[in-house]
Amino acid sequence: MGVDPSAELGQTHLAVLRGERETSEARAAPGRLPAQLTSFVGRQEELRLLAGLLESARLVTVVGPGGVGKTRLVVEAMSRHRAHRRGRARLVSLAAVNTADGLVEAVLGTLSLAGSPPVGTPLERVVTLLAGGEGVLVLDNCEQISGAVAEFAGQLLQRQPDLAILATSREPLEVMGEALCRLGPLDLPPVDAGPDRASASAAVRLFLDRTARLRPGRVDHGAGRRHRAPTRRTAAGPGAGRGTTADHRWRCSAPRPSCTAAPERSNAPIKSSIEWRRSPASCTGRPGPPPSG
Repeated sequence: MGVDPSAELGQTHLAVLRGERETSEARAAPGRLPAQLTSFVGRQEELRLLAGLLESARLVTVVGPGGVGKTRLVVEAMSRHRAHRRGRARLVSLAAVNTADGLVEAVLGTLSLAGSPPVGTPLERVVTLLAGGEGVLVLDNCEQISGAVAEFAGQLLQRQPDLAILATSREPLEVMGEALCRLGPLDLPPVDAGPDRASASAAVRLFLDRTARLRPGRVDHGAGRRHRAPTRRTAAGPGAGRGTTADHRWRCSAPRPSCTAAPERSNAPIKSSIEWRRSPASCTGRPGPPPSG
């Protein structure tokens, strides 16, 4: 163009060439949570507990067996948290991670934007990307590498005073200052409960909600074709004895919804939990928790 660069531009160019000035500032990807395809039912006490724990503790772990709803609970809790509204809540799934290096890479994969990554060790890069104010990092499915997660979380919290970590695991991480939210199955109605009382149970409401999605508009209370609702006895499955179901009935104008659509996928958390409980030491490197009573 026949125009010489200004003196200021020339100095900036020299500083970049000498490594005295970064070409761009490392920034983290904006926070986001996975979109949910179903409604959230029950767990109001647990939501209140998590909200309180996140105000008083920097490391909170939701502990419970596989398939009990830990991930769904933390996503719902974080969707209501101020960090999510500010774009500072991020969820990292560790279900497929089984090494310490893979843990850090999974976190970096969630945080990093395309372009120039921050400099330093992988941990230093995570610390840099999480800078910028209050935030919550959700580490989901930590049980198979709980030892590595515990060490990583401890180091990260020491270097980022504005950060909180919310984890899900089948066992506690055993880090100093860790607060626990123990999650069990949804409460079932008594076996002698009437329809109105049974419908107030979160477990029954969840059952009705999911069944209605399979057969929209065809499931309601009343007489006629009878289906068993979950009870304390029948929920245990075949061989556990027959529960009293006279007052736990639903009418369905169509045949019973098929349970064969995706059995392997729907039962995966339960099967995974059973396999993990059989050999917990091989997954975590530590003795497993004592059997519950």
